[in-house]
Amino acid sequence: MAFTGYMFESQQDISSVLSKEADTVAWGKGISQRLNCCVQVGLPRKIGENLYNSICFVQPDVGTVVFYDKHFLYEQDEYWATEGKGFKSMPIQSLEQKRVGFGICMDVNPKKFEAPWDAYEFANFMASENAQLLSLSMAWLYSPRQDEYALARYWVSRLQPLTGKCVIVAVANRCGVEKGTKFAGNSCIMKFENGTANLLDILDETSEGLLICDC
Repeated sequence: MAFTGYMFESQQDISSVLSKEADTVAWGKGISQRLNCCVQVGLPRKIGENLYNSICFVQPDVGTVVFYDKHFLYEQDEYWATEGKGFKSMPIQSLEQKRVGFGICMDVNPKKFEAPWDAYEFANFMASENAQLLSLSMAWLYSPRQDEYALARYWVSRLQPLTGKCVIVAVANRCGVEKGTKFAGNSCIMKFENGTANLLDILDETSEGLLICDC
């Protein structure tokens, strides 16, 4: 949720930023047209009486904006958000009809941290859909790690069912601090192919930046 922050404690707490949905979508459309690229941005949105932790995805040559609502909620989401109906992938015209799978943070974990580790709900869905690119928006919290690649290895471990396919994984994770909560950074691009996962590029835990890779 790039323009609103994430650390909300109730529906009342987040209500003051819900009006930014239109501005966020307009920003995505403007950047997409100006740079002739696809743009994905996170936002809270309201549908009827329900609030969702969502992303919108904009293509430069297609007028329709695609939304995805976070399916597996983290404890911070549960203060205010409704669970999305399910995981989502779709062919993207601007990417030569390649199938893109969308995800938000907790989606890659076992549901509520209660499902079996090897259920791999998100990864198995994307494998069954033959997704060729995963576009993941994250607000992953910081925790001490043994080295700079520990978090990337964790993400790989949660996507194991995809290692036998050819899939590009783009992770945009927040860094910095909000209301005393530190975020983990380590935005990265990975390529799964021939049973292995290769890290193509990664930012450190404190860096904001743009990663460009020839995949």
